[in-house]
Amino acid sequence: MSSNMTGFRQTKCLNSVFMGASLLLTACNFTDSGKGQHIENVSENKSPNFSRHQFEAFSDAGAQTNAWGDYDSDGDLDLYVGFRGKANRLYQNTGGVFTDVAPSIGLADEDETRAVAWGDYDSDGDLDLYVGFTADSTNHNKLYENQGGGDLFIDKSSQLGLDRSGATRQPSFIDYDGDGDLDLFVAFRDQPNRLYRNEQGSFADVTEISGIGDPRRTVGASWFDADGDSDLDLFVANQYDLSETPWVGRIHFFRNTGSSSSPNYVEEPTSLLNENMGQMLTPEFGDLDGDG
Repeated sequence: MSSNMTGFRQTKCLNSVFMGASLLLTACNFTDSGKGQHIENVSENKSPNFSRHQFEAFSDAGAQTNAWGDYDSDGDLDLYVGFRGKANRLYQNTGGVFTDVAPSIGLADEDETRAVAWGDYDSDGDLDLYVGFTADSTNHNKLYENQGGGDLFIDKSSQLGLDRSGATRQPSFIDYDGDGDLDLFVAFRDQPNRLYRNEQGSFADVTEISGIGDPRRTVGASWFDADGDSDLDLFVANQYDLSETPWVGRIHFFRNTGSSSSPNYVEEPTSLLNENMGQMLTPEFGDLDGDG
């Protein structure tokens, strides 16, 4: 494996996406002086070869989170970036040229943003956007509904029961119960994580009955089928436990011991549990070597 992935400074977020046949990693650096980084797998075989790129459009410092998605349904991926100290941006991709269109379509929030996720929550064929702020924000978190074509986004969080505030870190749109619509998981650093079931017009908080309301200081989470049984399991990254000195970062695993239609989550030990992952944790899973 060849890589050019060293030298990151206090990486705050890491997202992976395929552009064509290539895997692209997009990282945000925590410091105001650190610029966003983009690392592309340029190999055409199973041995990854990563090359670092710095797009001029993404060179501003202070990014805290990002998410790729085809918000305008034109067949290419666009990039939303949440910032500290400046307005959030949505870079529209037009033939490889990126232009910030956030102010014109209602997505240029100025509160410090730490968490974003794209997902078609209303199953109307276009992407909607969840935006999570910090505990110091004057706003609650928002779910922006795409009004069609990506020309306008309107906050629907209050109507949907999603207007929670707090130190938000990792939202995920997932169909945890296998009913065909997207549910929402939100990781918090200052309160138990939340799982919201999509009830087609509103969201119900099912955190307590799901068994995954982790009260620890969560800064990252990743859903995938870890055991190949066709339902979603959950890895949670916690920054540190206040009872431990010195502070350490831990990975925790919640296995779905039920089924996709009748989920039942149980926390289980993993080989990663005893590893000190540090304070900046962003788990991300992908088929790096193409072995299926």
